[in-house]
Amino acid sequence: MSSFTIQGNIVDIFNKTIYYGEVSVENGKISSVQPLNDKQPATSYILPGFIDSHVHIESSMLVPSEFAKLAVVHGTVATISDPHEIANVCGMKGVEFMIENGKTVPFKFNFGAPSCVPATNFETAGAVLDANDVKKLLEREEIKYLSEMMNFPGVLHNDEEVMKKIAAAHALGKPVDGHAPGLRGEDARKYIEASLNPSKGGTSQSDTHNIHHKYETADPMLYDILKNFVKQHKKNPTPAEIAMWEQLRGKRLEGHKFRRQHIIGTFISDFVCLSKKLVIEIDGLFYR
Repeated sequence: MSSFTIQGNIVDIFNKTIYYGEVSVENGKISSVQPLNDKQPATSYILPGFIDSHVHIESSMLVPSEFAKLAVVHGTVATISDPHEIANVCGMKGVEFMIENGKTVPFKFNFGAPSCVPATNFETAGAVLDANDVKKLLEREEIKYLSEMMNFPGVLHNDEEVMKKIAAAHALGKPVDGHAPGLRGEDARKYIEASLNPSKGGTSQSDTHNIHHKYETADPMLYDILKNFVKQHKKNPTPAEIAMWEQLRGKRLEGHKFRRQHIIGTFISDFVCLSKKLVIEIDGLFYR
């Protein structure tokens, strides 16, 4: 680890002042910050770097080492990085690539273990990370936390795979990143408590059918039934679905993304653009 001293105009964020001083670093860590004669000229400024608290580096279309070169000139020196997107395409190898590539630059990448690959069971993805895969990632020193648990219906329903992933993070003393848009009141409380105190196994069936939730992506009352239905049928799309998906794949409507085979309320739609509230039904049938 490096040791050095540097002088310049120190920006004191907490006290909202700027003064001329010297920063000493020993073995890679700041050991002291000392004010010096403020009359000495200084053209450089020393201030804390930014930490991006949540980023998917893949969204920049850059590998970590190239992302770092651009981020650091804007004052960002570290990230809390969720490699969910590359895992959704390349699986474990994708996450491992991000970790190893990030090591080639002096930038602090704090990677998480993707918790939901694929994002839902109703998507077509390039890979699957089950609870065992997530546990293996969490056991790595480079993996600092369990990435955003976006499968909040699975948490609310005590889904076995979901709860095993959360339990693995707790067992290894690593934080669990939440992601539950739209949950309020009792639903939010249950989600938080389940994430803080996960059962060891969970169940594949819900025992809370009397609870109703308001969100667009799934109806909890039918969560397990619909999940199993989609799992069985998504690998065998109709010719019409194939044709439509080829037209929509990779395209966006005014920046809004389409998803294939998605649950809306109590039925499964062929294609959905959630942000535009647009549903495309190929054959006009509702799957109940």
